[in-house]
Amino acid sequence: MRSLLELGHLESLESAAQSFASCIEARKFFDPEAFAMWCRRILVDHPSKQALILPPGTVVEGDLFLDGDAGLSLDGEPDDPALASVATILALGSLTIHGSVINVSTDDGDFLLVGGDLHTHAVIKGAASIVVLGTLTSQSAIFCDYCAGALVTGGDVTAPLVISNDHDLTIGGTLNGVLISSELGNMRASLVADVFADPNDPDDEWPDGALVRAQIDAGLPLLRSDAA
Repeated sequence: MRSLLELGHLESLESAAQSFASCIEARKFFDPEAFAMWCRRILVDHPSKQALILPPGTVVEGDLFLDGDAGLSLDGEPDDPALASVATILALGSLTIHGSVINVSTDDGDFLLVGGDLHTHAVIKGAASIVVLGTLTSQSAIFCDYCAGALVTGGDVTAPLVISNDHDLTIGGTLNGVLISSELGNMRASLVADVFADPNDPDDEWPDGALVRAQIDAGLPLLRSDAA
């Protein structure tokens, strides 16, 4: 599997912040500060690290990992040790990921900033923050787990299912898909029992990230057949 370094190049976080600010300015948002704040966040959260810059139209053939191991191939072996220094991935235009965006940790994660549209198979994330200035399209589910991370878009989100498990979810356009969230209180009533640590306990209201990912990987349904 190709290293992500073959698809782009490394820059300082300061340079990445300036580049993302230019992408934001070009969009002419009514409230650009909602996006500009992330230029500052990447500098504060990981000041000693670097950014991987991907050119417009970049295609990632496999999964994109945001657990501080963005350089890991699908077999778990490092593609390039230099990627251990990367804490922000910045796509200067649209980005296509033929696999999934994956962030297992609910405590830590890299930043993914996309200056254009993001197309992916699925999004399964915890503490990583993903900011997409354009639209986000996912063929399968989008699962946002726990409160440490954020998912922010400037445009529409299109996915068959979006699950927000006590998460910062901000959609600048229209959500085209089913929303299941802790705020709506419809997770246990809507999701299959197999994604809960205790499938037989109706008081277990919080889906388990690993079980959700396994369900997606197996191509199994997440929504109960009797869900409204």
